[in-house]
Amino acid sequence: MRQNVQSPEDTKFRKALENMRYKACTQEDIEFLRTRITGPGTSRPKLAEKDFRNVSIITAWNSQKDRINELGSVRFAKETNQHLIDFYSVDKWVTYEDIPEKVTGRKRRKRVKATESGTNITQADQERLWELPHHATQHFPGKLSLCIGMPVMLRNNDATELCITKGQEGTVAGWQSYVGSHGKLVLDTLFVHLKNPPHIVKFDGLPENVVPIAKMSQTIECTMKSDLIRKVEREQCCVLPNFSMTDYGSQGKTRPYNPVDLQHSNSHQSYYTCLSRCASAKGTLIIQSLQPSMITGGCSGWLRQEFRDLELLNEITRLRFLSQLGPDINGHCRNTLIRQFRMWKGLNYVPENLHPTIKWSAQYPNPLEPYVQNIPWQMVNRKEILNSNLNNSMVKASDSFTAAKGSVPLLYKNITPTSTNAKLMIKMKYMQ
Repeated sequence: MRQNVQSPEDTKFRKALENMRYKACTQEDIEFLRTRITGPGTSRPKLAEKDFRNVSIITAWNSQKDRINELGSVRFAKETNQHLIDFYSVDKWVTYEDIPEKVTGRKRRKRVKATESGTNITQADQERLWELPHHATQHFPGKLSLCIGMPVMLRNNDATELCITKGQEGTVAGWQSYVGSHGKLVLDTLFVHLKNPPHIVKFDGLPENVVPIAKMSQTIECTMKSDLIRKVEREQCCVLPNFSMTDYGSQGKTRPYNPVDLQHSNSHQSYYTCLSRCASAKGTLIIQSLQPSMITGGCSGWLRQEFRDLELLNEITRLRFLSQLGPDINGHCRNTLIRQFRMWKGLNYVPENLHPTIKWSAQYPNPLEPYVQNIPWQMVNRKEILNSNLNNSMVKASDSFTAAKGSVPLLYKNITPTSTNAKLMIKMKYMQ
């Protein structure tokens, strides 16, 4: 659907992607994909080519993405004779206070978020927070290194009607900043020139497609180097450098030039997502290598059945649009609708243009799934259920596992349902 031309290489590329979707690539597909791997020699594509310069590389790991963004920022500043300017976040520790609250005659405690004063973060702790990679702070950066013209990606849906959406790409056009409490530069507003927005955006006093990204406040969890997780109330402009993105973040994009790193992609779905972003074979570039085992051997049974069901639903939709669907095909849910259609057409009926790996026949049948009846809703008394589970199920649970040597069983019968230990046992039961 993304291809505008159909060269012989594009035909091979399309066929490889079609097979890859079902994890059924042939040896011919593998050989073609290997021609798009970067390497030495005049016949191999190069990442340093002009068309791929400053194009975001798709990868699987967030840690790898952050490192590529860091290296790309330094390289871009050097090539454009600029210096990277570091803009720092304003952070506050977040704590939760338990406040008693009266509700329907009984007391309970309500958790209320409270932020400590910024001066309570020591300089040493603040430095550690700023040094954390972006993936350790939920992609809300502590230190943002920028220069004019550098590629960036917006990370928040600030104004969808103005094309200021999560995943929108652009370049740095300017900024407004001030010196914060720690003596560091703090971004107040970042001006971004949007790249190929869905429609032209014009703000008074700004060029076309240049939008202001104001700093925002957000509570995030920071994973420290010791694996300790601390909650922080952070103020920062929600953008990231865009020299790399993850396969998850690339979904839905169409790119004329598409460099990908498949080294850490661990499924054929990840391979397919990365490679199918490009509109041509010539614009596809595979960095390092690929593993044929990831895209060969066939998909799992449940995924194959999912593809079959989707094809049947697509056929039902097509026939209904053409007014060729029988009046008895009137199911209101997926399972019922597919059963009615297959019983009408016959179990060996196969829609046209199905991929060979998901076709079925009398020799390789597609069994009719059992009818799934809707489960009626019923109001229950949660307190009675908890008491019943405590008095009955918890004692029987001891028969379902083997106790460790030397362990001492708890006396369930001596614990009342309202005690703290009983609540803990109930929680343990549901965890099992």
